[in-house]
Amino acid sequence: MKPFRQNLKKTATPVRSVKMSLVPPTEPPLQGSTEQSDSRLYLPDHDGWVAAIKRDWNKEYCFSQKPGENHYHLLLSGEIYLERGGDKFCLNCALRHGVLTRERTYWQKGPSSVPDTPISLTTDDEQLTEG
Repeated sequence: MKPFRQNLKKTATPVRSVKMSLVPPTEPPLQGSTEQSDSRLYLPDHDGWVAAIKRDWNKEYCFSQKPGENHYHLLLSGEIYLERGGDKFCLNCALRHGVLTRERTYWQKGPSSVPDTPISLTTDDEQLTEG
């Protein structure tokens, strides 16, 4: 039996510890589903905004009410939220109010730097004769 144990030790793979999460994994959307598979969010006007993670269980509320509700909802420990000037928004409310967007090409739809009227160029000689 000794040779079998030695051989087993040489070929066995080591066991590693795995930490299990209590949070169920999110399932990917089904093919043909209308859900977006890209879950990235964008903050077009990012001046003054800070993204943070709530790390305690103190009662803090989202700055916005959900439609049809007359109360403010809690931010939960572990929740990612946006803050600016003391106002805290959960990501759903920030999306609803247009602070955040899922539109990856948001920068292409912003105000254009191209003027509406054409620019006319004048030479130095033309400016001298006008003045």
